[in-house]
Amino acid sequence: MELTSTSITTPDDQISIAWLQRLFERAFFTTAVDAEGDIYIKEGLKFPIWVRLIEDEKLIRFFTYMQRDPEQHGVITERSANHLNATVLLATFFVSQSEPGRLYTDYVLPYAHGVAPGQVIAAARRFAGASLYGAQKLIDLTIH
Repeated sequence: MELTSTSITTPDDQISIAWLQRLFERAFFTTAVDAEGDIYIKEGLKFPIWVRLIEDEKLIRFFTYMQRDPEQHGVITERSANHLNATVLLATFFVSQSEPGRLYTDYVLPYAHGVAPGQVIAAARRFAGASLYGAQKLIDLTIH
């Protein structure tokens, strides 16, 4: 399994959490599988992310969040998230009123007809970078 843009596409029936974890580890990312079965990439990217496989829809979901103290730094608003969605490519930003200090980010990569390993690695890198860039636009967010 090579990680170049000329990599052969891996068929969709071979994509699994174990396959993704091996792929990320070959790219020198430090990973762990959490209690929900998601891969947590804690080192090797610009920002830590989780990866979830949604097998019934043939999607690889990348997601993360940033946290800040709303008492000290104010609530992260829908307006802020919408501004990031309008100015930061790839990632989608959103907030929940029940968690006023948290900014969520996600992106989904379809794999219904297979996926090139290099495409998954590139998407993880791009997503982590876009998430960090968005977080830096909002001051005082802390990495989980």
